Amino acid sequence: MKKGIMIASSPLFLSLLMMSGTAAASMAGDKPADYLHNGQASYTESKQLKNELLNHLWGDTPALREEYGMLSARNAEEEASCSSCAGVRPFSYDSNRGMADTGDLEMAQKQLVSEAGDFAAASARLSIYKKLYAYWDVRKQELIIDLGKAQGKKLTGAGENKTAALLEAERQFDQSYQAAFKKNEYIIRLYNGDNDPETFRPYKEEADKANEQLRVSGQNLALAKSGVQPSSKIDGRIHELSLSYGNICVLSMKDRIYLKLMEERTGRQRKRYLKAYDHYRDSLIKYKYISDRSSETQQDRDTRQQSIIREMEKLSDAEWGRLGLLRAEEAESLDAQGYFDDEASLDQAMIPTEPVKPAIKKVRIDGEARIDYGSHHSEEAIGDRLRARLRVYGDYNIDDNWQFFTMLENTKILTGRGKDNWMDWGRYYITGNVGKSRLTAGAYGSFLAEGNIYDGKFTGLRIQGETPFHYMMEAGKVPDADSVFAAEAYYDYGDYTLGGGLYRFNMNDYDGRTIGMVNMHHLLGSWNFGAMGLYGTDGRNSHGGYVFSLWRGIQREWVKGNKYYFIKYYYQPYTTYVSHTMEGMAGYMPGGFKGIGAGYYYTLAPNWVLQMEAYRLKDPETGANNHTFWIALSYFFANYDS
Repeated sequence: MKKGIMIASSPLFLSLLMMSGTAAASMAGDKPADYLHNGQASYTESKQLKNELLNHLWGDTPALREEYGMLSARNAEEEASCSSCAGVRPFSYDSNRGMADTGDLEMAQKQLVSEAGDFAAASARLSIYKKLYAYWDVRKQELIIDLGKAQGKKLTGAGENKTAALLEAERQFDQSYQAAFKKNEYIIRLYNGDNDPETFRPYKEEADKANEQLRVSGQNLALAKSGVQPSSKIDGRIHELSLSYGNICVLSMKDRIYLKLMEERTGRQRKRYLKAYDHYRDSLIKYKYISDRSSETQQDRDTRQQSIIREMEKLSDAEWGRLGLLRAEEAESLDAQGYFDDEASLDQAMIPTEPVKPAIKKVRIDGEARIDYGSHHSEEAIGDRLRARLRVYGDYNIDDNWQFFTMLENTKILTGRGKDNWMDWGRYYITGNVGKSRLTAGAYGSFLAEGNIYDGKFTGLRIQGETPFHYMMEAGKVPDADSVFAAEAYYDYGDYTLGGGLYRFNMNDYDGRTIGMVNMHHLLGSWNFGAMGLYGTDGRNSHGGYVFSLWRGIQREWVKGNKYYFIKYYYQPYTTYVSHTMEGMAGYMPGGFKGIGAGYYYTLAPNWVLQMEAYRLKDPETGANNHTFWIALSYFFANYDS
């Protein structure tokens, strides 16, 4: 044990911290009446309670943090004191010992003072939450007693005879509690990390389901504790009380998670404090510094440090007991006003929670099975075609950064023109982060200029990132060009996204093609507007082109009833694209195309998507027309929550 920091490591002190919450519960007297009318608070009174709690929890006196830290520094200086160096004062130069880097010592002391002060504040907050948490059980007992009164029974809320029905209710409750606790802890840690909201959406849905199951199990447990038979008719008051018990079970479970996180934060801060203490003490020993003579003893400093933590708690145990009971009794009203979210935010702001990344399965399989029908008519078209397609994607997680992806595709032409595809290994690539950029190498899918220039297989190397703006560069080859280079950049500016790109295709069978692109997106309420300008040349001919887009929504195959619409007007001579993304016949029109296209995607049920697209196009060189109506039904599958 380090004698200079008894406040951090003393078993007696840590035991007092652990016991403080339990001790507070024993101090609860009769139900406080400050905010209550007939046992229930109004909205205004609940808001007053919320403000009072947050005001007492918010912040602490910086002077107390600094004082606590300076006391720790004095302990380190005394521990490092060297009697053989008599006369040498802190932060001075001893010519017999060599030049001391006093700047390093000052930095080490400043770091210790800061870390020690943060530890004291975290310890005080942890002590408060242990006191508050103890009152959840008090509230649960009150509800059981009230349930007894509603039936004309006298119940104590604890120690009732355990019937078979009660034992079964307890078993089911324990299972529901453990499942909900695990799922909620995971989602809370995800929220505190640097994760895209769409990443933790499926985990949030799982947590919500587990919370509902816990709420029902808690309600059943309350009924069993109060002796209500499951088959009996439940009146309004009994239902209301048992429902409150279930809600309290969910809220107290989440509170226990936040208490656990606070314990972890305090533990991590204690480690940082000890590290800073050791560094400062060892630096003092290295430069042979001694402490000033003082009548103040280490025991005096330790006593003062304990007193500082109590001052940081701001209120007496009795006052925290009063607020703790009110917090538990009015938890449902407080939750409706966002109190517990605000409370968690205060804790996160003080000492962040260690974030987690979503668990990635070592091997993931997903895919799409699709059947589609296209009616393509007029001069430059292929007629009617019905086909079935299956794509299976594989993902191997190498080290939670680098991943290997692959895709196999099978296509069967049922009627009309086209070629069957069997076991086509269309994708195989590795991808991972390198610094702030993402590197991809192999055969992957490329979607250049939103698919208006190229959409298909690209074999090569890509680097992309989002700092200080969105950028992408890739080099390699595609089926129609043995050498390709592409670069794109986008910048978000308020409701606008501005971008541009440069693309070079050295075509296999004809002249190379160079294309420039500028692009703009603008948010118009729930709709998005896009305008893209294109300029392409193949050495013989040069053309300008453009695409105007209007769309609403995004494709979400997992959300039943999700809708995505788009309408576009194209003017793209042949030099402005290589392989277009549309389901229209752009690839069959030698001079390019101009005209209108529209689409509608609707999620019939999770993973079932109906897709429709229609195009009315004309070749700008030949004047030939092309009309397309395309409809498809897709089913998406995966061995994980995608």
